[in-house]
Amino acid sequence: MEFKWVTLSVKDLGESLEFYNGLLGLEVASRFETQESQIVMLGEKDGPKIELIMKSSADPKGNSSVGGNSTEGGITVGLAPKNLDELIGRIKDRGLNVQGPISPNGSIRFYFVSDPDGYRIQLLEQK
Repeated sequence: MEFKWVTLSVKDLGESLEFYNGLLGLEVASRFETQESQIVMLGEKDGPKIELIMKSSADPKGNSSVGGNSTEGGITVGLAPKNLDELIGRIKDRGLNVQGPISPNGSIRFYFVSDPDGYRIQLLEQK
């Protein structure tokens, strides 16, 4: 079995794209719209993706809720940037709250930051 993507419902697609593409540097792999939503797939061409979905007000099911607080929703997305320290510096420069570093053993170090919708993002470096 191959992991393909994780889907995150978002309130503001532009704000979420600024976080995932602009700040974290994930590539926009594809972008499209349906009658009910706008969808953006982020990640490398042949790799796993993060799918951002923003429901339109025309959603017939009225499904406009998003993930929010990660401790309640239980969702954490793990990402391994090329340069963890540089990325953490940029995140702190934007005034975002960063938890860490956490290093439970000598082979991994990570930080946590929340995206604009409150999803918990774990940024890690493995040795």
